[in-house]
This record gives sequence, structure tokens and C-alpha cells, in this order.
Amino acid sequence: MQTEEESICNCDFIIDITYCDNFVSLDQALLNSVTKVTGATYAGLYIGEYGVLGEQQKILAETGEQASSSLKSQAALNEWRGSNVIPIELSAGRALTLLLDSNCDEVELKKLSQLLIVYKNQHEHLTRSNKDKLTNLKNRRAFDIEYQLLTDAPLSLDKIYILAVLDIDFFKQVNDKHGHLIGDETLIAVSHLMKDFFLREDNLYRFGGEEFIILFSVSSLEQAGEQLNDLRIKISKYPFPQVGKKTVSIGYIEIEAGVDNDLLFERADAALYYAKSSGRNCIKNYEELVQEDLIEPVNRREGAIELF
Repeated sequence: MQTEEESICNCDFIIDITYCDNFVSLDQALLNSVTKVTGATYAGLYIGEYGVLGEQQKILAETGEQASSSLKSQAALNEWRGSNVIPIELSAGRALTLLLDSNCDEVELKKLSQLLIVYKNQHEHLTRSNKDKLTNLKNRRAFDIEYQLLTDAPLSLDKIYILAVLDIDFFKQVNDKHGHLIGDETLIAVSHLMKDFFLREDNLYRFGGEEFIILFSVSSLEQAGEQLNDLRIKISKYPFPQVGKKTVSIGYIEIEAGVDNDLLFERADAALYYAKSSGRNCIKNYEELVQEDLIEPVNRREGAIELF
């Protein structure tokens, strides 16, 4: 008689995974579930495929007794063998490696396999729901979630975080003169230029229309200005099909701990508005504009209502 395969569906930790609405909580929920299923005292989720991991392999999440240990080095990773090294293949060729501090038996491996199916399905769901369909950058929903996670966490003391708002100059003229198809191609081209410049796309968002958001870290405000200006120049030199040259304006601000998230965005947007109204094709920093009395400080209006 055929026995029914043991299933872990409907368990609390499976529900925890499927309820996650961002990648940070999803990765942590997976590790919490893995330790319950396998009995491992340590679980780590690493970016990349085991065997081709870099010297300082980035850890997405860890849990257990050895968290934040020497496992980050290639030498330490090479000590791990057998069923405690689990490859995870995600969509679009992305790969992760799950490391456990104990080998899994056959039953545990079956349960772990089911767990990973749920995890990958939820990962794919979040990827689809958090991506802008046209540019393939992250969308406003992803920005709202990840910006909140960033500002809720303690900020690093050895670097600063920047919120920049980028807007394509005279974009309406592109749609009016060439049509929306060429307008869409222009948006896609700008998104590709941004991804090529930053060499990554997990900090780039299409906020709506021709407006984009960039979240990144630097060692100084001066360095942030230099990077954003280099991006502005790169875009201004690009030959857009049928459109020719296009420029962008950028407003940016340093993210401060304890400052209301909406207020930070309003201040970056005020710097962008000044850049647009003072000739376009330039970058402007909010703090510098206020110090030079070029704009009024943007503060929370008295009586403002929080809807969410």
C-alpha cells in the first residue's frame, strides 16, 4: 500500500512565509522555519552559488548560535559539505545558498524541499508585485516598504544614506511629439542607464510617470553630489532613439534618523522642484539650498493629517 508523503503544509511557519510582504522578513522567516524543520542551531542565507562565493560573501540573513560569526569568509564556507549546503535557484538566474550547521536526514530533506518551494513561490510573488512592469525597476510599493525598513533600522555611523529624486526634463514633449511608445522607450533607456551606472538595481525605483527614486549610501554628502552629477552627465550624453538628447534634474537629501519619512521625501522633492525651476539639467541638495536661503525649510504643516 502506498503511504501518503509527509507534508508540512498548514504549519504556522509556512503561514509566516506566505504572509511576508518584503524580502527582508521573507528571508528571516525562511531561516526561522528551517531551524524548526531540521533542528539546526545555525542557518545562514548567502547570495550566490556555493563553490563560486566571493572572499567576503554577503549574508542576506542569519539565525542561531553562530550568527555574525566567521562563516562570512570563503575559508569558513569551504568547511561546509554535504546536505547542510543547499542551493536555491530563483527566477532570472539568481542563486542563493542556504547553510546549516548540521546535515539533514532524508525526512528533514523532504520537509526542507517543501519549505523551499513555498519560499521560492513567495519570492517570485514579491518580485512581480514589487516591480514596475515597464522599466523592471522596483515600484512605489517596494519603495514604501524598503524605505520604511531602512529608516526604522539604526543608521551606520561610517556612512550616510541618500534619498535622490530624479525627473526627466520636458518629458511631456516626448509623448506629445513622438507618441507614448517612444515615451516608454525613453523611460526604459533611462532605467537601463541608471542600472548600468550603479551596477545594481535593488536601490532604484520608478516612483511614477517620469520620476525615479534612488537610495544609496556614500561616505560623504560631497561624494553623493559627485555621483549624482556623473549620472546626470551620463544621461545627457546618451543618444535616445528618435528623441536625441534628453536631460534629467535631481534633488537629493541625506536621510536622518528620527525624521519623519514623508517629510524627508518632501524635502528631496523640494530640491528637485528648485532644480526644475532654475534651468533643469542639474542636481540640487536640500540642505545646501536651505543654508543659502534659496528655499524655505520644508517642515510638517501644522494640523497635517496622517491617513496611513
